[in-house]
Amino acid sequence: MARMILAGLRRRWGRAAALLLGVLMATTGFTVLTGSTATSRLVVEGTVDEHARGAYDILVRPADARTNLEAGRGLVKANFLAGLYGGITAEQWHRIEAIDGVDVAAPIAMLGYVTAFVGAVTVDVTELVDPSLETQLIRVNFTWSGDRGLTNAAEPAPAIIYVTKRPLVRLKELPAAGEPVLYDDGVYRPQDECGPDSFAAIYEVQPDGRTLPLCLGRYPGDQRGRVGGAEAQLTPRGTFIFHGAETPRLLAEIIAPMPMLAAAIDPTTEARLVGLDRAVVKGRYLTGSEAATADGIGAPVLLAADPYLDERADAVAERIANPDLAGLDNPGVSRLVAAATPQAAAPAEGQAVQDLYRKSTVAASLDQADGASVVFVQLLRAEAADYDVEPDGALRPRTAPDTAAAALTSAANSGFTAMPWLATDSAHRATSPASDTTMGLLHFGQPVGVFDRARLAVGDGLGAPLETYTQSSATGADERSRDLLGGQPLLPTSNMGGYLSTSPSADAISAVRVRVAGVTGFDDLSRERVRLVAEDIAAATGLDVEVMLGASGSPQTIELPAGRYGRPELRLHELWSKKGVAAAIVQAIDRKSVILFGLILVVCVLFVANAAAAAVRDRRRELAVLACLGWPRHRLAGLFLGEVLLLGALAGAASAALARPLG
Repeated sequence: MARMILAGLRRRWGRAAALLLGVLMATTGFTVLTGSTATSRLVVEGTVDEHARGAYDILVRPADARTNLEAGRGLVKANFLAGLYGGITAEQWHRIEAIDGVDVAAPIAMLGYVTAFVGAVTVDVTELVDPSLETQLIRVNFTWSGDRGLTNAAEPAPAIIYVTKRPLVRLKELPAAGEPVLYDDGVYRPQDECGPDSFAAIYEVQPDGRTLPLCLGRYPGDQRGRVGGAEAQLTPRGTFIFHGAETPRLLAEIIAPMPMLAAAIDPTTEARLVGLDRAVVKGRYLTGSEAATADGIGAPVLLAADPYLDERADAVAERIANPDLAGLDNPGVSRLVAAATPQAAAPAEGQAVQDLYRKSTVAASLDQADGASVVFVQLLRAEAADYDVEPDGALRPRTAPDTAAAALTSAANSGFTAMPWLATDSAHRATSPASDTTMGLLHFGQPVGVFDRARLAVGDGLGAPLETYTQSSATGADERSRDLLGGQPLLPTSNMGGYLSTSPSADAISAVRVRVAGVTGFDDLSRERVRLVAEDIAAATGLDVEVMLGASGSPQTIELPAGRYGRPELRLHELWSKKGVAAAIVQAIDRKSVILFGLILVVCVLFVANAAAAAVRDRRRELAVLACLGWPRHRLAGLFLGEVLLLGALAGAASAALARPLG
């Protein structure tokens, strides 16, 4: 039999070579293709393994924190911490820390929005002053803009500067409440000359020698305390006596308050979780042993280097010639300013609120003497947004009550407690005042350092984002919205009740971020470790536990309704956290690999079978003669299969030699 097989191969070497070549090609192709598929699978799994882990593996929230929308879609809302206040006790946090396998358990307590005075928008109006006029009034109208210029809200009252060549009489010392005021001409005058809620007025000496009050300190109206008036005396040298000092330039200004989302952390665990201590670029890190002091200095504060805010103020300055203001009360001044026709006008260069923050709050607060503080006021808590689900699955945030606007127009709102004017824009998150105890910790916050969010270890952008330090933004989801936004993402404004939020005792902890020890990637052992720790946390605390290992950003379509100040309706994409993304990818690549293996094997089997069948057809006459000579079927099959097996062995050996360099 063997001699016949070898003889047959020698006599029909062409057919044998064709069959050998066919088997060689099929075997080599199967080896290379399956190797390539396995390599692709390993690359995908390696990528998943590298990026599956964010800053933390498990998210622990209060028991009622998970919404039906999150549960139904397997999501965690973007910047969910901005609307989560309390719900976890310190005792529960320590229980989590004590669980076997927990490497870091970092708590965070969201306090709410504090309004900080970050500076003033200034407008140089010197060139508008006419030196030939004895008295004149400079009126500056401000407009606040945000949402990539789509929102534009005019300040309801202008800032004014009264310029006069006549002598001005100013107070000499600050009086006690209700006491007469001593002026620099030696005369005592009453405090309420301009009205019951006004402070001591400045007096102007008239040509006939009388002194009359200039009631420019405050306007009645919707926005109290942020704008008002000031007096300037024009000297023969062309300079100005302004705010008690001589200056060559005359600057009108408007207070620029900015909301800041405040959060309390444990410095030690936060440093271990995200490296917050290594992200400090100015000043120092928190020590963990500091607290508010009895002399009124508040808790130590770390400031973000950039507020990631989109808001600016633009102005138009106007000159009103020869006004007769002396002796008018506040309402009289307000009516005159509103009705007067300007004699000259000039637009002024706008200023961004975030630039004021960088120059004033961040740059200056740490350069002051020890004990200097940033005054935080009006602590408000903004709740999470509620949604209606559109027929196409998009989410439309519901309109919330304008509680921030109500606080802005309250009688208590004055001076440096003023809130941003854009806080009166449409609200999608209800706001409410925080407790006086919480506000007391922050009222005179003591800045000790500035941190750069870009230096934090918050993941590489493929895993679940770290909400505490992530810039809140949304991108256009359709061509119209992208065009309206100029191709830029939508950022928060100073509207605390707006849809997008700015990034930051008893049951004050809002969430605990847990990192599990021994997790090296997304392998089976790491996943099992995280699962067991999550189960132990849920059993020990009864809190809501989310496994974030393998989570990733998932864009959700948001239908943002039109705003009150011109912003049209926008269709946006907002990045929420989708749980189980890494597991879904690994399962999908496993299924794909099995299917590809099967398809390649079937193709190769069909190819070899076809080549073998062709060889049988070519030998039909020879096989028929052998059958007539009495060869049984099994000997005929053995003769053919022997040739095929020999050729297959040779082809397999050659394929083994070729597969590695080809692969």
